[in-house]
Amino acid sequence: NRREQRLNSILNGWRQGMVVSEGSFKIGVYPISYTLGGVRKTFEGATGVSVPQATAKVAYLNSTGALTLADTWPADVTNFLPLAIVDTYDGETSIADVRVLTAFHVPSLDASGVRDRRIVTAYCALGGASLTDAHRP
Repeated sequence: NRREQRLNSILNGWRQGMVVSEGSFKIGVYPISYTLGGVRKTFEGATGVSVPQATAKVAYLNSTGALTLADTWPADVTNFLPLAIVDTYDGETSIADVRVLTAFHVPSLDASGVRDRRIVTAYCALGGASLTDAHRP
């Protein structure tokens, strides 16, 4: 039981924001806490979101924290949190998880010198005490 509890506690963080098929061309999204533009935000999750048949849509949280289904990603990568690509061709719903694009995103300075703050914190057991606060997520 302890091993299963440890595995579930590890997976719990990685399930945040996961997009899942609910059948009949509907999707659901697990709740997630994240940082966007340097602001800590929470999405309470969604269920029963209809996806048009015979389409491919990208699912993301926009800058206001609303779940959005669109044909393409927004141009400014700092204004949204990508979740998945949802494909409803061939009469069934397939979901490609793209949360990893932010889980392993390294912030950088853009031309204006403003930090890119679109980060979902990933756990690293090897961090140690040598990391300064400026290097921690």
